[in-house]
Amino acid sequence: MIGLANTNRGVIYLIDSLLQNYGIRTHLTERPPGKTTFKADGSRITSRKPIFNLVIHDKASLKIFAEKIGFTIARKKNKLSEALR
Repeated sequence: MIGLANTNRGVIYLIDSLLQNYGIRTHLTERPPGKTTFKADGSRITSRKPIFNLVIHDKASLKIFAEKIGFTIARKKNKLSEALR
């Protein structure tokens, strides 16, 4: 699974549109303000604004993402490789 969260709905919808141009299927959700979530490093954060999430779940879309877009950060590359196994 690859995920992205942002408080700007327009940014999430733009990225969703770009990913769909590659044939990548996504799932969008919205979390209301005041919800506590965890960051990648394990720390907690409580948002004062709605948070919009974009997630890539299915393996076919993850494969397209890896081939056409990918990551430059080694730890993210490794996690993506693990998800494709």
